[in-house]
Amino acid sequence: MPKDRPTSQRSTRVILLVATIAVVFLGCYFARAWVAQNKTNTSTPSARIGDYQRIIGLSPSIVEIIYQLEKKDKLVGVSRFCNYPPEAKEKTVVGGYVDLDYEAVLALRPDCVVLLEEQRTLAEKLESMGIHTIIVDHASTQGVIESISILGKAFHQQALSDDIVHATQNPNLKENNMLIVWILLFVFVSGIGQLVYWIVEIIGKRKTAFGEK
Repeated sequence: MPKDRPTSQRSTRVILLVATIAVVFLGCYFARAWVAQNKTNTSTPSARIGDYQRIIGLSPSIVEIIYQLEKKDKLVGVSRFCNYPPEAKEKTVVGGYVDLDYEAVLALRPDCVVLLEEQRTLAEKLESMGIHTIIVDHASTQGVIESISILGKAFHQQALSDDIVHATQNPNLKENNMLIVWILLFVFVSGIGQLVYWIVEIIGKRKTAFGEK
């Protein structure tokens, strides 16, 4: 009997170890599932489709896309850095990249504010004030292209956004390495200003947002 006791203790320890590993594994699994669900829920409002009448864009690249989607008449406010197309400078300025003037925003009574991922803190503040926000990621060219689709859907301009996105998939664009270099230069040096318009223009698919054919 004494010889059986150590064996029994070892078996108990093995069972406890296996049980602990199983609990930890399940805990990690459900934790990851919970985080993923929360992340999904957080991003859902950004994809909300609405008949937006008063839009604010808080970065040059966002404002550029809004113009390309032919929503310039609905754009009521921009940041101080939004100067392209030139008529964007005529819009009401509501602050800078991070120093947003919330009183100026409220005065414009926006039903949608579009921000970049790195401006999420501003978005959270605006949401707490009852203002709907859409967050897009412009940290890469792919993010810019995806944001065109996101905003096209949100603004009921999906057919137009699909045309622009399709234009960026032009084989000539992919095969021209120098063109890719210039695109990256626009992204990382000029903050993506004029990027979307430039791509569309260079492959002969100008839109009517700027009065061109």
